[in-house]
Amino acid sequence: MKLSTRSRYGLRFLLELAGSWKEGTIRTLHDIATCQEISEKYLWSLVPPLKSAGYIETVRGAAGGYRLACDPG
Repeated sequence: MKLSTRSRYGLRFLLELAGSWKEGTIRTLHDIATCQEISEKYLWSLVPPLKSAGYIETVRGAAGGYRLACDPG
């Protein structure tokens, strides 16, 4: 089965957030883009659908970023 690039990158984005779940950290988009070697601009286009689907939450402010909306288990 073939997945689209958008689907693969969205899954990698979610897996990166799930990997830091126990730490309770909030990840920045720049940090995730660097770790996954994905364009930050492309990840930015994936945020609204993932947020509206309820998979991720955004945290505003100077120390803001993204985290999973629920326990990955």
